[in-house]
Amino acid sequence: MKSSFPDEMTYEERRKLFFERLDNGYYRERVMRPSVPVVSVPVTEAVAEVAKANREGVTLVVRRGDGVSVVARPQSNALGLGVTVTLVRELNEDGLPVEQVRA
Repeated sequence: MKSSFPDEMTYEERRKLFFERLDNGYYRERVMRPSVPVVSVPVTEAVAEVAKANREGVTLVVRRGDGVSVVARPQSNALGLGVTVTLVRELNEDGLPVEQVRA
């Protein structure tokens, strides 16, 4: 792997630049993956079966506070996350799923 430091820098200069970059988040931004917003909602078993059979047909409709409906489809994203159907059997003390069975 090629170094991102110029060759003519001394060891101390490279070391100083490394720690400056580390403090500024230079390396963290290069390594961390982007986050993707996800909405999870409980549905009936019948709706889950239809969503599982036709993942491209899933659409979300949300009504804003002013009464206007917002319609959204799953978005393509850097993580390649798509429509998933899971069965949740238990929640932890924070209300998050403990055990999920992918349907």
